[in-house]
Amino acid sequence: MAGTNTFQREMEKKIRDLEGILELSRAMTREKDLDSLLNFIMAEATQMMNADRSSLFLVDYETGELWSRIAQDAEINEIRFPIGMGIAGAVGKTGEVINIKDAYDDPRFNREIDKKTGYRTRTILCMPLTNHERDIIGVIQVLNKREGHFNKYDEGLLAALSSHAAVAIENAELYREREQMFESLVKTLAAAIDARDPVTAGHSQRVAQYALNIARALGLQGDDLKCLEYAAFLHDVGKIGVRDDVLLKPGRLSKEEYAKIQAHVLFTKEILKRIHFPRQLRNIPELASAHHEKVNGQGYPDGLQGDNLNIEARILAVADVFDALTAYDRPYKKAMPLEKSLSIIQSEVGEAFDPEVVRVFVEKKCYLIEQREFNRLTADVSIEYRVLMEEEALEREEKIHQESAATMSGSGLSIKSKKYVPPGKLMEMKLIIPGAVIEVMGRVARVDRDELGMQYDMGIEFLGLPEDVKNRLARYLELNVTR
Repeated sequence: MAGTNTFQREMEKKIRDLEGILELSRAMTREKDLDSLLNFIMAEATQMMNADRSSLFLVDYETGELWSRIAQDAEINEIRFPIGMGIAGAVGKTGEVINIKDAYDDPRFNREIDKKTGYRTRTILCMPLTNHERDIIGVIQVLNKREGHFNKYDEGLLAALSSHAAVAIENAELYREREQMFESLVKTLAAAIDARDPVTAGHSQRVAQYALNIARALGLQGDDLKCLEYAAFLHDVGKIGVRDDVLLKPGRLSKEEYAKIQAHVLFTKEILKRIHFPRQLRNIPELASAHHEKVNGQGYPDGLQGDNLNIEARILAVADVFDALTAYDRPYKKAMPLEKSLSIIQSEVGEAFDPEVVRVFVEKKCYLIEQREFNRLTADVSIEYRVLMEEEALEREEKIHQESAATMSGSGLSIKSKKYVPPGKLMEMKLIIPGAVIEVMGRVARVDRDELGMQYDMGIEFLGLPEDVKNRLARYLELNVTR
């Protein structure tokens, strides 16, 4: 009788596990964001395997490393190590399942991670994640089974979960790559348009930042935010149809010239309608071309008002005008002080601007952004940097001398280098500018290989800048912007 009850309990558990795997598979298929998906997989694997915690490492083919931002309850956000190092590294290299009853008795176990996190690993079940071509794309491991150690049944259960997880991860990565490619094309196109008029470079990016701040304060989210962001970046793309002698004229425009400038919104709609946007972004052409509409119907090109002028267009109108008022690099006017700019915006409530949009913009201080994400500098900036490794700093320092196209702002900089440094790495940097050397900490936020594959374009964000350093950088940038 006892044997029958035991068998029945085992069968019931297997049925629950099977149902759990199927439900997990459906849930993972719905999740498109990679970081959210990894967190979800780890949480579910921990629970299903009756473990203390889980980790998931993905393969970085460019660096030959395994990396993870997923280490539940750990004190570090990202772990990187060469494929072949430690238990997970061995699985990533050989594709074999490793099941260990006592981690500290296994010479392959890397104790350094435990030292960094303060965690004590005992039992480990680790296996590869493989895609449909049987390539190893990552490694999943569950740690410290709550009762006993991991057995053959656990191996089979984790293998089932892993096969579904691998498919979901690969789909999420493909989705992310598609999104990143589309976003980079949008931003590159916006930058190319801004570059036609060097003194207004950065306008589209600032308008996007203002617009997103307002939208979030109003509760917009998801596809509505993304649509607004792209529309903001592309709202001036129609300026490509305006002649240089009008677009770049330093003085006051004639009535005929102003009419030609106004026509850029029609060009914007025309150009953007030729792009095949995903279903959730198909409103971009209409939205991007409506940034000069007014709530009283006296704007252009269509004189929209009331319900015909949606909230995103009203947001974009405020963001666009505010940046035009406060931009300090226009040849035909000086930058207007913040208080006066806000006063002008508020004076147009009910006429040009939506009252609620303006209220939120002012009360929530949505105008507080980095004024110029990328400034054009008249002088080259030399950077000495040292990459900080997980164990210790590199012994050597490398000097990078900027080309004329290098960019820098109060929040970061871009450099070109033949050396590859993975995103997330920390740097000690010295910024050598005329008459000063500024020491800062930075983190690699973006790495792109150039078309010839000869060097890398690295975007580095500054970390924890003291107020005096921020002020020095701000003064230098303002003095050296190309005018």
